[in-house]
Amino acid sequence: MLEAVKNYKSYFTKKFACAAIEELIEVFEVTTEISDKLYSKLICCFWDLGEIILNLKKLERARDWKSWKSAAEELDRLEGKEPWKKREQSPLYDYILLRRRLKLIRNLRQRNDMNALVHYLRSGLVRGLGGSLNPSLYSKSLTDTKYLIMEYQDEVCSALKHILNSPDYPLKSKLTFFSDSRYSFGKTAFLMSGGGGLGIYHLGVVKALYEQDLLPKIIAGTSAGSMVAAFIGTTKWEEIPKWFEKGTIKYDDQSGLEGGPWIKKIKRLFNDGYLMDIKYLERFLRNTLGEITFEEAYEKTGTVLNITVSESSDYSDYRLLNYLTAPQVLVWSAVLASCAIPYIFESVELECKNHMGEIVPYHPSGLKFIDGSIKADLPTQKIAELFNVNAFIVSQTNPWIVPLLTPEDGGGSWGDTFNYKLFRLLKRMLLMEFQHRVQQLNVLNLCNTLSWWLGIFTQQYRGHVTIWPIPSIKDYVNILSNPTDDDIQRCIRKGQVRTFPKINMLKSIMAIEKTFDSCFQEIRERMHLKPVKIVESLEGEEEFEEIMEN
Repeated sequence: MLEAVKNYKSYFTKKFACAAIEELIEVFEVTTEISDKLYSKLICCFWDLGEIILNLKKLERARDWKSWKSAAEELDRLEGKEPWKKREQSPLYDYILLRRRLKLIRNLRQRNDMNALVHYLRSGLVRGLGGSLNPSLYSKSLTDTKYLIMEYQDEVCSALKHILNSPDYPLKSKLTFFSDSRYSFGKTAFLMSGGGGLGIYHLGVVKALYEQDLLPKIIAGTSAGSMVAAFIGTTKWEEIPKWFEKGTIKYDDQSGLEGGPWIKKIKRLFNDGYLMDIKYLERFLRNTLGEITFEEAYEKTGTVLNITVSESSDYSDYRLLNYLTAPQVLVWSAVLASCAIPYIFESVELECKNHMGEIVPYHPSGLKFIDGSIKADLPTQKIAELFNVNAFIVSQTNPWIVPLLTPEDGGGSWGDTFNYKLFRLLKRMLLMEFQHRVQQLNVLNLCNTLSWWLGIFTQQYRGHVTIWPIPSIKDYVNILSNPTDDDIQRCIRKGQVRTFPKINMLKSIMAIEKTFDSCFQEIRERMHLKPVKIVESLEGEEEFEEIMEN
């Protein structure tokens, strides 16, 4: 009996031990499975983080749009931006309005109801309809925005091309529609600020826009920006890439723009009131640009070149020089005046060609001009009035403005954090407060002697899209020195990289405008009319009446 009890006890002890071991094994397996999953997630997390860092470096080192876009698309994928792009709903724009117009335009186009389609397009063709150009919509993704916005723009462009190619709509009616609608939609201009040596960064922005076919035909430049604007505005469209090549821009080998040793400069400042001898800059500009006037440049290129200058008097406004306001003025003399920074260069007279082709002073009275950025770094108002511009792309390189600029889009998801928004708000408030105090001093006439310089801080320095560099300490140190060929190439590359994140929004701004331009030119070709420049619609009322009669 006792033996039986011992055997029974031994049996249950072994049974319990086996069960306990089985439980431990099961717990271990579950723990191992959880550990494996956690390990896998950690590996994926660190792998994605590594991939993100790798692609961020690729963005910084990109030398062309293709390589930059490839890295940007991979970043969007890693950060899971696709659901946001597909989701139409957002408080940032009127998605209901866009969806409704999209469906109606598509329906009218598919039904080939031309009169209704033309009427409906004209009733709502405005740039940025429903807030679709809100900068925040272009900050979430590096390469795209909401698919609804892109789909709407594509549908409008398709509808315009449908009207162009429809045999059911009279040719004269097409000409009227495209001429009027193109004008009412408005145009885009590209403005380049001053900035001394930092102005070389403008070339990188120009290159990025040119290669993406996003460089407007209306360009303007002030101070250092006027130099780059003149390079582009006096060159035929297909020849513009030469300015991006190494060695094209040739400064004086000895003193160039610098005007001699520093001891000589200091003496000149105390004796004559300016630091550098402007004759070296004049020689460089004349050798580079030649004796071409604004009117000749426009006839040669079709590009509307604008250069801003300021009168040396305290009581005068700035002047915008172009083929309409100053057709006979020599471009190099306008650039020279626009670069004449007070106390750095002496003020200069403008030169022009008279009816005999001789070079003479533009103002017989000897009126002199100085740096255009003193009173209008970005002459948006006058350009809007003259050329029907309602969208401005700005390349900003002013050394005292660049540090104050805060990107609306934040350059990525970090721009949506509370700390960043607070930092951006504080910077904006400080700048606005300073501008307000300066305006008060001007109103009270308490700073007449400093009005030139204080006016710098009360201007508008942004456009609808603003692009600016991140200068190095070396850039600031050499801001009044000639850049070397290597410096120019470095600035071009950095200027490109700073422009690439804006390409997405720029395409949205210009897509419909570019379609209007191409359709309008094609209609004129079909009617055997001569092509027109970008700022013209019809060659006057007489031509329009002649077309209607025939």
